[in-house]
Amino acid sequence: MRPRVLFVDDEPALLDMLRRQIMVRGKDIEASFAPGGEKALALLGRAEFDVVVADLRMPDMDGAELLRETARLHPTAARLLLTGQYDARRALEYARTAHQLLLKPVPVGDLLATVRNLAELRSFITDPVLAGLVGRLTSLPVAPEAYLRMTRALASETVSLHDVGCIVADDPALTATILRLCNSSFFGLSREIRDPCDAVRLLGTTALKSFVLFHELFRTIDPQRPPLLDIDALWHHCLHTAHCTRLIVRMETGDADMAETGFLAGLLHDIGLLVLAENFPDSSRDVRQEAERTGAPLHEVERAAFGAGHAELGAYIMGLWGIPPEIAWAVAFHHDPMRRVEGGFGLLAMLHAADALEREFSPGDGITREMDQAFLALTGYLERLPAWREACAASLREVTA
Repeated sequence: MRPRVLFVDDEPALLDMLRRQIMVRGKDIEASFAPGGEKALALLGRAEFDVVVADLRMPDMDGAELLRETARLHPTAARLLLTGQYDARRALEYARTAHQLLLKPVPVGDLLATVRNLAELRSFITDPVLAGLVGRLTSLPVAPEAYLRMTRALASETVSLHDVGCIVADDPALTATILRLCNSSFFGLSREIRDPCDAVRLLGTTALKSFVLFHELFRTIDPQRPPLLDIDALWHHCLHTAHCTRLIVRMETGDADMAETGFLAGLLHDIGLLVLAENFPDSSRDVRQEAERTGAPLHEVERAAFGAGHAELGAYIMGLWGIPPEIAWAVAFHHDPMRRVEGGFGLLAMLHAADALEREFSPGDGITREMDQAFLALTGYLERLPAWREACAASLREVTA
């Protein structure tokens, strides 16, 4: 199905330009246009949209207010906010309203690619209750303030690593997590890191942004609620999987940047488990017990109960956050990679293998992960599996010693 997208802006010339560009470059998109918030609300009252893209500053109703109404009327729609000026003081307010905040001018090609990716990821969520939940959540689907500030800072040509470190230092709890992680054996640094600015210099910005998201995800857990998940075990599984994915990517590509991309994919691959546990605690408990009792794969039992598994849900949230599509797709299919019928096989194969190998060497929750060797054979990686297994086993023994 063609994604249904509503573009809202009070500048007719901009809407006309978008209309012309979509006729040429976006024929796969079913686009509607509204010259202001009131007209947009009228359209939202008559039809549903997969994505709503609104300019922040409009005279009759600003974009943030419009998107708040969008969330109420159509909680399943992805919400994008465009602004020509980033206001750090209102960043958190915008993050609670919009799934992504895009700084103008946005190249039309980039905007259309974002719209397509969000709409395609949305197609995984088939159960209306779960789809509505995704649209209404304020804790997980919106990127944390520190992540938004860091991403915005890194887009500036004048930002320094010291500036990025100061963003971390503004949050004592985040600082403690970053220093704890970068001083662990996962990174094998030669000296103790005590300053978040040093952490930026030694770890790099990609790993640092990964840690910010990782920290914020676990900080959303309600400490007063009896735990459905073994949070400590999940924390270590995600870290170990990230470590193995980075190791495998480095073995196969020798590319440091790609290895850090693999680390991010591994670190966030199970975020959907947190969403389900926090929002459907009783059903999630039943699902896990059913999987343990029958030996059925957890993601299949989840699909039967919720309409989507934690992998698809996590991928959709990553799409809302603006995480690169290759990472979101790898997360979406990491349990059943044969469903990914086109493109993006490399990172998917490595994440799939890393997740299964980590469970093989560090079983924790009683739920196994099956390695799809037919998929690895299809992608040409099956013959590399013994080397991956040996390297991951040795490395995990070292970091857990």
